This record gives sequence, C-alpha cells and structure tokens, in this order.
Amino acid sequence: MDFFTGTSRRSFIFGLFAFLASESIIAQMEEIVVSTVEEFVAAIGPNRTIKLKPGAYSLSDLDPAASSRYAYFEKAFDGNELIISGVENLQIIGLGIKPPLLLTRPRYGDVLKFRDCQDITIKNIEAGHGPEKGFCRGGVFTFDDSENIQVNSCILFGSGILGIRANNVNNLTCSNTVIKECTYHILSLFNCQNIAFRQCQFNNNKEYELVNVLNSRNVQFLQCGFRNNSIRVDYDFFFNVKDSEPVKLQRCTIENNNVPYFASSPSLVNLIETDLESNTFRKGSAYPPNS
Repeated sequence: MDFFTGTSRRSFIFGLFAFLASESIIAQMEEIVVSTVEEFVAAIGPNRTIKLKPGAYSLSDLDPAASSRYAYFEKAFDGNELIISGVENLQIIGLGIKPPLLLTRPRYGDVLKFRDCQDITIKNIEAGHGPEKGFCRGGVFTFDDSENIQVNSCILFGSGILGIRANNVNNLTCSNTVIKECTYHILSLFNCQNIAFRQCQFNNNKEYELVNVLNSRNVQFLQCGFRNNSIRVDYDFFFNVKDSEPVKLQRCTIENNNVPYFASSPSLVNLIETDLESNTFRKGSAYPPNS
C-alpha cells in the first residue's frame, strides 16, 4: 500500500534533500584550533570552525602582506584593518572561561569587518582597540552586505567608537553580549532587517546618538539592559530612529542614563514591559524633562 499522496511524497523528498544538504554542510565544516594571530588569519575561509585558545591576538602585529582570498588588510588612515570577505559558514569561537582577546591598534580601523558574508557566528570573544586606550574613530564589529549573523556571549569594548555597525544586513542576532565604554555610539544599523538583541547589556557608552536605526525593519531588543550611558551634546537622542519600522524594546531595563532626549521620533520606539528608572529624560518623550 502506498501511504504517500503525490503532494506528501514531493514534500518528503524535498525535506529529505534539505536535511541531507544541511548534514553535508555540517560534515564539510573543518575545525581548526589556533593559538597565534597568524594562525587565526590564515584559517579564515568558508565552511570552517576556528577555535581560539585563550590569550590575546593582536591583529596589528601581522604583516599586511599576510592575506588570502578571504582575509586581507586595508589601509585605515593610521594603520590597517582586517577585512573578511566572501565567506560562508564561518564560526569564530573562543575557548576557555575567559574569552580570548582580539585587538587592533589603528585608531581609525575596525577590529573585524565582514563584507558580503553569510552564516557567520562569533562566540565567546572579547574585542576592542588596544593595548592603549585613547582617541578612536574605528568600531569593533562591522557587517556590510551580509546575512545570517550571530554574535553570542561576546564583550565589545571601547575606545572603539561603537560596538556593532551593520549596513545592508538581513538576519543578525546578538545574544548575551556586552557592549561597553564605546566613545561615540552603542550601535548603528543602516538598511537592515530582522535584527534582534537578546539579553545583552549596553553600559557606560557615550557620546552622541547611542542607538542609530535608519531605513530598517524588524529591529528588536529583548530583555536587554541600558545602564550608565551618557550623551554630552544637548540635542542628541538615545534612540535615533528614522525611516524605519518602530523599534521594539520588550522587558528591557533603561536606567541611570544621562541623556537629554529619549528618541528622535517617540512613535518609532515601542516600549513593552520596559522599565525606565533614574534617567534624565521622560518616558516616551523626545524632549528634555525641563521643556
């Protein structure tokens, strides 16, 4: 007896092909354990899991000629920044309880910049500029023209100007991650869709618009904390949202922030079960408290 109709048979066959394809990708994933920055950059490529042993990895120590098809350096005014380009199915995972540390020295360069990449995971990594802190014009992680990005259990710190910059990105999830002590913004999203921050902490950042969302859709913050952030320019906003769907903040905590304006467009910030405590702005207001 044939238990399959024509439709169910086709669905079963397509589902089987999809399963086998996913299993094939997993089987093809090459695992590489690295302990030096040279080994890390050399390992970057598609269908790979790179595991970093504990320690510090200074990208600025590398010769710019140490590049490949997928990882190369570009000039960033006062040094070079690492570009990861055209890569699919890449996982960068830190080993150990204390995350391995990725550093770059150029003040104008990002720590890691991804271009035209898909299915990227960064987990248990601490990243920023160093070893000295000071004036900086580069960020920590930048994603351009990419999709299916996961940042999990990371620490992104200043003096980078912001933690995450995404431009033309579809499907980015950032979970259990700390963005702290950045000098210009927390994050900026341009022309993005399907962006989620879950159980993240944004602490002690400054100095202009802190969260920028421009021309983007389906951006949400779930169970996140925004604490001790500040803006020193008296006309800037905590949430600068323009030409976008309303940004959703659900079960978040926003407290002890020294910011004159809450949102450039209050109707574009949707607060759901979100607590605002001891801030210098009014709940849901674009105006300073004394206006």
